[in-house]
Amino acid sequence: MRETLGKLLNVLIVLLYITTINVYADSTRLPTTWTISGTITDGTNPIADVNVEIVRDGSIHNSTTTNVSGDYSFSSLIDSDNYLITPTKEHYTFAPVDRTYLNLSNDINNAHFVGTLVVSIGGTITDGAEPLPNVTVDLTGDSTASTLTDVNGDYLFANLNAGATYTITPMKAKYEKFTPTNRKYTDLSAVIVDADFAGTKAFAADLENIVVYPNPCKLDSDNKVVTFVNLTENSKIEVFSITGNLVFEAEADSLEYKWDLKNDAGKDIVSGLYIYHISNDKDEKETGKFVIIR
Repeated sequence: MRETLGKLLNVLIVLLYITTINVYADSTRLPTTWTISGTITDGTNPIADVNVEIVRDGSIHNSTTTNVSGDYSFSSLIDSDNYLITPTKEHYTFAPVDRTYLNLSNDINNAHFVGTLVVSIGGTITDGAEPLPNVTVDLTGDSTASTLTDVNGDYLFANLNAGATYTITPMKAKYEKFTPTNRKYTDLSAVIVDADFAGTKAFAADLENIVVYPNPCKLDSDNKVVTFVNLTENSKIEVFSITGNLVFEAEADSLEYKWDLKNDAGKDIVSGLYIYHISNDKDEKETGKFVIIR
């Protein structure tokens, strides 16, 4: 009897040992993990240095960048978790925008993306020193658009297709030319930030060909100004009454100047004969007469 109890006790001890080992083994067994990997190209060639982010169950889990072959990989991903893969790179869009894997249960090796380079052309337009706002800038070529420079003389054409050809041309009233006349980009494959231009105001070489029109000036709904044309740079316009009183004066800022027929006090001038005197910093002078009829 005592021998039988001893054998039974030994069997229980062995069973308890085996159970303990199994429980310990189960408690230390590593969870199943998987890998998600892929390649990012432009459809043909790999794109390096793309930032790739992985989100696990709504929280950022990790990030990496593609290598020179466009490859990336995330390993040790927990079985049955949910993952979101998103690539980003400045000036690129990607298709698809992201990839989602729910209840991950196997390795993924085809999480590929195709990136498209989205280029732009921008620059600054000045008069050589100061910015020029409200310059009309036209984009022509494989697509067309138009914009205006801002208060800093800056302009931008964004979201242009790479590989296309574009020409940028500025225009502004009272400006004779821009240097360069235009800028052309063939097979554009980069973001352009220095497509700059310098504008030159239009002026006459001298005061010998001054024209004042209409003369006589009969005011009506179609005409309320007198225009002085063929002015030089730094021209000064003075208008006197027939009795010699100064009525109006102004500094011309381009080839022509439009006078709204108001005196220096902002009041409409009366009908009559007026004398104009135009001078510049080259000691050139021109004098003439015109008639206002109301």
